[in-house]
Amino acid sequence: MNSRTRCVAFVTMVVGFLAACEKQVPGPFSDTTLARLFAPIDSANRLFDAGNGYVLQAILRDSILTEVRVVPRPYLVALHPEWTEPNRELTAEAYGELLKRLQEYRPFGRLEQRGTKGIMSNTVGRFVDLYESVVIERAQRTSIGGGNLVSLVSLRVAYFRPVKGTIRKLQGPDGIFEDYRVWIGDESYWVHRSTFERLAIRSTATVTAAGPVDDLAR
Repeated sequence: MNSRTRCVAFVTMVVGFLAACEKQVPGPFSDTTLARLFAPIDSANRLFDAGNGYVLQAILRDSILTEVRVVPRPYLVALHPEWTEPNRELTAEAYGELLKRLQEYRPFGRLEQRGTKGIMSNTVGRFVDLYESVVIERAQRTSIGGGNLVSLVSLRVAYFRPVKGTIRKLQGPDGIFEDYRVWIGDESYWVHRSTFERLAIRSTATVTAAGPVDDLAR
């Protein structure tokens, strides 16, 4: 993948991320544990205060919490026009504290693979970390050459859950991406390697998966 393709893919990811956040369909959601860890600020759109100018948004699919996304408040200016301050970024220390609170809400389980490759644009990259119970997709600013986190731009935590359907496509690591994915119908999901190796194209199965990877339909 050349540098131009990488840049286009990264921009596409960011635009899709913002569209997914802004196109959330409002609906009732109540979670006392989440509300204890992150103060509610907009129940209709399931928004919680993540601190440091960031907002946590609970993402539902068929009334089930499938993921949470943490973004700077201006990302959601379509929902809150008053959030016009400049984007902020989380320091590595603040990111660590955020992960602790998210783990208190729902434990991630064992870290199985930390993303070291991904789509890069200048010093901002998208990396995917695979845990026993979740997939973390982080957009972060990295150090030149070293790949160490300098600051976090945005974050999504997708929870593994049963997904049933016909397997249309399978895709493993390809030198650029390190994760395993399965297409169920028209949507792609992250899966564990052990799950990936048991699946067959055109079979119908209930798969333990996280995502969809590119989920714009809310």
